[in-house]
Amino acid sequence: MKPYYEHAGITIYHADCSDIELPFADVIVTDPPYGISLAASNLRDGNSKGDYDTEAFEDTQEYVASVVVPTLNSMRKRIPRCVLTPGQINIHNYPQPEHMGCFFYPASTSISRWGMRLWQPIFYYGKDPYQNQLKPDSLVATDSDRKTDHPCPKPLKSWKWLVARASLAGEIVLDPFAGSGTTLRAAKDLGRRAIGIEIEEKYCEIAAKRLSQEVLDFSERAAASTLR
Repeated sequence: MKPYYEHAGITIYHADCSDIELPFADVIVTDPPYGISLAASNLRDGNSKGDYDTEAFEDTQEYVASVVVPTLNSMRKRIPRCVLTPGQINIHNYPQPEHMGCFFYPASTSISRWGMRLWQPIFYYGKDPYQNQLKPDSLVATDSDRKTDHPCPKPLKSWKWLVARASLAGEIVLDPFAGSGTTLRAAKDLGRRAIGIEIEEKYCEIAAKRLSQEVLDFSERAAASTLR
């Protein structure tokens, strides 16, 4: 399959990850769909930030249970190390992880049916690449979502921590639900190679622009520092 984007060790494929041959990678790091029907939900940050393309898939718990979870289970047969954020309502749809951590958001404005939602679970599968170094399994996260046209973007600072926690230098990171490309940006910033697969072309385009803009920003900062 021809990549949608390929540059500096980062590759994006515009495809359904359940329909393509899985590329080689050392670890899966992903934020799969939450099954919260964003098109109709007003519970996230007080309003809906956007909508998924319902022609591609329906963001429902049934879709998560019948498509997302089996797809990730199949991938884990080839790539046993997997770190994902399942969303609170889908915890019981996924197989029991080897370990569980969380992002704790003390300043969150996200609303649940039982008040403020202050945490996001992290599921760890496979062996810890830092098992002899006693690194933390959770993070107090104070950064906010990047403003994009994606309905559920992830905070880059938090995601850089997660990618660094899940992978070693020189490894290849795979995100089969790449969305607006936060995992790919985080991997690139850390010097990791990464592969993203995204079912919706408009989000592939957002991810590609973010990756290209990062290169421009770095060059501008370097140029500015030499002028001081």
